[in-house]
Amino acid sequence: MTRFFTTASLLAASFVVAQASASTVLLDATTNNGSFDTPVDALNTTGTEVFGTGTGGGTRAATNNDGLVEIPGWDFTFSSSTGFGGINYNSSTPSFDGLQSFVINDGGIVSAITDSIAATINTGDTIRWRAVMGNNQPDGNGQELAYNVGLYFDGGSENRVVDTVFTNDQGYIEYGDDFVYTGPGASSIQIGFVINADGSLGGQGQADAFYLEVIPVPEPSSLALLGLGGLMIARRRRG
Repeated sequence: MTRFFTTASLLAASFVVAQASASTVLLDATTNNGSFDTPVDALNTTGTEVFGTGTGGGTRAATNNDGLVEIPGWDFTFSSSTGFGGINYNSSTPSFDGLQSFVINDGGIVSAITDSIAATINTGDTIRWRAVMGNNQPDGNGQELAYNVGLYFDGGSENRVVDTVFTNDQGYIEYGDDFVYTGPGASSIQIGFVINADGSLGGQGQADAFYLEVIPVPEPSSLALLGLGGLMIARRRRG
């Protein structure tokens, strides 16, 4: 009977710890449009180069049926006098994960950030993030662009996770890491990026496959239960 209760206690402690430390995926290919795969409109054909003044790239969609710029789940700002961009939805610029991606061409500068994503984030929690950025300039002429990526908590200042990177025509590069949150607690998170292909840079910027996951730090009570379980195992072995 004692052995039964010991085993049951260990199972209960393990369950509590597992529940307390369960992670939450906030952004991926199927959650909050992390891979830009949600259609801009029903047919993905409304508008052409809605960012900027370019005349090429007719498969860049970024407006809805009312003609308004609307990329679901994201807020984009175009800040240059040249270039164009939007969601590429054919094979002319392959996406990282096989569906759609964001692409900007011809000297454009764009900044983007996700809509605010509700979350419970405590001091010490880990934010597991991923961002896929790149430069696809198929003529191989060595044109470059620069980009960076940052995390934002409760609409606050940027926590830079990818510092400014200059790339030539080498396709996609996958970035990712675990970011330990040291703030006082937050109820929302965003991830954003900037792509600069202005002036002499002039590459074709790409962004795709963004990912956010919150991994809670175990509560002290959960750690105590786990420690108690370890002591009970040790006691059984001594017995």
